[in-house]
Amino acid sequence: MDLLRLPFNQLIGVKAADKEPYLLMLPALTQYQNHLQSVHAGALFTLAEGTAAQFLLNAFTDVENIIPVVRKVEVKFSKQAFGAIYGKAHLHQCTEEEIRIGLNQKGRISFSVLASIHNQDDTQVFAGVFEWFVTKN
Repeated sequence: MDLLRLPFNQLIGVKAADKEPYLLMLPALTQYQNHLQSVHAGALFTLAEGTAAQFLLNAFTDVENIIPVVRKVEVKFSKQAFGAIYGKAHLHQCTEEEIRIGLNQKGRISFSVLASIHNQDDTQVFAGVFEWFVTKN
């Protein structure tokens, strides 16, 4: 699955990140601004969800036909975001090995990915724990 080709992500303008260690980004465009001229909460959330999904897909490229679905999300907005924003992610309270065992034994598993969004200067502005339900098709 190519997340950048999903219609919603194309509509919003999600891009592959242009700097490490980030996965995805939204460029510095006024269309993402809220009434305070900072990046809108919805844009931050969209990038975080996409980043968590991209991390998941990157981590399990060797597992065929997985179907990930978000079940639950807990978020914290910590600072205003300005300009381009960048997302990175990692597993939260589990390991890749535990996930692989669950997928192989049951064909499905739930686990969490922590996604964080950062300003151009690498300041974290958002963190979200995305709980995924993943099945093998």
